[in-house]
Amino acid sequence: MDFRPVAVIFDMDGLLLDSEPVWHEAERELARLWDTDWTEEDARSCTGRGIPGTAARIAEVAQRTFDVDAHPRLLVDTFLARADKVAPKPGARAIVRRLRALDVPLGLGSSSPLRVVATLLGAQGLDGEFSAIVTADDVELAEVKPEPHIFLRCAERLGVVAERCVVIEDSLAGVTAAKRAGMRVIAVPDSASSSYNKDLHETADIVAQDLDAVGGLLAEWISRR
Repeated sequence: MDFRPVAVIFDMDGLLLDSEPVWHEAERELARLWDTDWTEEDARSCTGRGIPGTAARIAEVAQRTFDVDAHPRLLVDTFLARADKVAPKPGARAIVRRLRALDVPLGLGSSSPLRVVATLLGAQGLDGEFSAIVTADDVELAEVKPEPHIFLRCAERLGVVAERCVVIEDSLAGVTAAKRAGMRVIAVPDSASSSYNKDLHETADIVAQDLDAVGGLLAEWISRR
């Protein structure tokens, strides 16, 4: 690919941190509180789409009237009670520090709220590694992934045009958001579903096996700047 990136923007949940299983556990617990079931298919369909959308879907399955303030907050509280279970994905710290050593501006764009992002990055020693962080708190409810606004705002804060950014994502919603933002995107699938990975292959510019492979590819691209 003849592409010379200026900045790299990372997703967090499922990409840098192995938080998706813990989110799914929190979703199942909320569903249990509401006397309903929450399947793996339900969870996968909400991956990357933000907490309000997920909480709304659980409420829909449970046939409850969605409270736009209380229900997302309840889901976040249920997750944060389990946050000590979250671990970094293999290669996460290495790729961040490798790119920092190459003086690449790094951003993080997440559909989670700031209190989740700050808690998890701090716990993993990754706070302070990013020149710009944009969360769901920085955009309107309708502007989270798969809409492009989080990534566009991150590029703006980095001072880099969208076309010179490369996004690293794991979810289809995130990959779609990056493409809508006019950015190149490398997908690192966090799902074993063959149909899900097929969609990622059709949407992302490149699908990589893991973060170590992404680090090598980015180092090659950056050396051509």
